[in-house]
Amino acid sequence: MNARHSLVALATATMVAAAPAAAQGLGTPLPPSTTATNEVGLSGATFLEIPVGARETALGGAAAASTSGLTALYWNTAASVDIQHISGAVSKATLFGSSGLTHTYAAIGFPFGGANLAALSFSYFTSGDITRTTESFPEGGDPSAGGTVRWDAYAVGAHYARRLTDRLAVGVAGKYITEGVQFAGASWLATDLSTHFRTGLFATTIGASVQNLGSNARFKGSQLERNIPSSGDVFPTTRDVQVVFRMQDVQLPTSVQFAIATEVMGSESALLRGLGPDHGVTVNAAVTDGYDRAIQPILGLEYRFRHVLFGRIGKRFYMPSDGPWSMRYGLAGGFGLAFPVFERRFTFDYASSYMSTSALPATQSFTIQFGY
Repeated sequence: MNARHSLVALATATMVAAAPAAAQGLGTPLPPSTTATNEVGLSGATFLEIPVGARETALGGAAAASTSGLTALYWNTAASVDIQHISGAVSKATLFGSSGLTHTYAAIGFPFGGANLAALSFSYFTSGDITRTTESFPEGGDPSAGGTVRWDAYAVGAHYARRLTDRLAVGVAGKYITEGVQFAGASWLATDLSTHFRTGLFATTIGASVQNLGSNARFKGSQLERNIPSSGDVFPTTRDVQVVFRMQDVQLPTSVQFAIATEVMGSESALLRGLGPDHGVTVNAAVTDGYDRAIQPILGLEYRFRHVLFGRIGKRFYMPSDGPWSMRYGLAGGFGLAFPVFERRFTFDYASSYMSTSALPATQSFTIQFGY
């Protein structure tokens, strides 16, 4: 079973196995465990945890303090306030090699009033087409079920950032989120809150964000209904029995990140300011705590040459409770290019990251931004 089949199987199991069928009435549900465990796979819309932006991905996700441009809308809306022109961004990630899993992000931003930014973002995750199998046709080809099935997920965001002082900015976002298969899905409303502060000490910036703070939702749709033919052995009736799965509410993968970025060299306020402006090094550190996983420390390092060529590396550290991961899990790296086009800034960034166990291929990410 490849990564694409595994993800859809997990999502379907999360929907259907979350509760017994209403018509069965067999057995007693187990009480909630009192043992502290991770909730991986038990929250909804987990595609929201796929990192956005090749630059931020290459830094391992230590981004709430150093993110910039329109990819900042995902990590820390407040950090996008530095955009000075109408700008656009497109980013795409191909997960786990040729699995067929892809994540696409697009955004547009409109600065106004000298200290404000309004922006719209759109994220789309898809499993791609997967052969639909049934009990009667385990290899596919069931004429009554259709040839393929696909898991799709969307998030549409409206963002606002405001600079309160020359050092402090705040941001807020509202999002509509939906995911599922044809005729079965769930939808949520969510809010992001963020702040971005330049300390003025050794070119150090602090960022904090709360992501996906929102409502619970329950999967609904005709795919969660069954029509069982009448049988004297099970249902002694003269008509078919309609069965509807009793679904449980699932919440979003709410998370909090606190991050700090320090420019070690490259500017007059950097820690090593005497080495010249052509070369710059920024150290990024962050701690992320999410509803569905343990605390994750993250470290990232970025080198730049004349603000044109960038090299990046990052590492996300996982706790033992997350599983028997190798050190390669959470490792990322990449590069970036920046240059002027029509008197506007144009950037191209690439990242390769290991988002899962070392047995799966790396995820490839590409991002283009223009105008900021």
